[in-house]
Amino acid sequence: MNKMESIVIGASLAVVCPLLTLVALWWGSAAIGMYVATVPDGVIKGAALVGLGAGVVGDVLFLKRWVAAFYTAKWAWVAAVYLGLSIIALAFCMGVPVGTFAVGVTGGVYLGRRLRHGHADGRVVSRALSRGALFASALTALLALPIGLMALYEPIVLRAAGALGLEARTVCGPAGQAVIIIMCLTLFALQFCSTRAAGLLAFGHSRLIGQQTAAPNAGSADAPPASVS
Repeated sequence: MNKMESIVIGASLAVVCPLLTLVALWWGSAAIGMYVATVPDGVIKGAALVGLGAGVVGDVLFLKRWVAAFYTAKWAWVAAVYLGLSIIALAFCMGVPVGTFAVGVTGGVYLGRRLRHGHADGRVVSRALSRGALFASALTALLALPIGLMALYEPIVLRAAGALGLEARTVCGPAGQAVIIIMCLTLFALQFCSTRAAGLLAFGHSRLIGQQTAAPNAGSADAPPASVS
């Protein structure tokens, strides 16, 4: 990878690591306090600070190694980070799937660059991007579905429905649920197409989905040998 790409990756990882550890200990301790045993607010705040500190220490010790292995990381780690970022994005956007959609598109960019650095050919690229887009779109839709169903019972939704002459039982019943399901299916399709398109562009071409594409030049400075498995 070139220097600019390394800088962007390093800056991104430097933020992501402390963010994940901060949220993990913060929300984890808060969840224990809510559902298991009483946890004082001071302990929750302390856990959050410990998580933040652990992430910073991780950056100091391992950031260079993470950057070097960015495109050869194990898929289990990639999926775990992706899931964590999707949940954080969902929470920070107050349940609106804008954040998870953006994470999905970013995931497509990562997959496209990973395939390029791995010298993947057209068929491998097409299949891998389809699978990655399917994973991203399924996760986005599944996270949005329960929040959408719960939103039907929100007072502001019921008031808006009443202004349109709709009864609460109609909004909260099968008709309203069907609308939410249709919206989630639409979101699924949009996420799939956007994630796959982002991956194609990141790979370095814009041919139609399913067409054969040439592998990147093996002698390119932007494509060092790497595994995509």
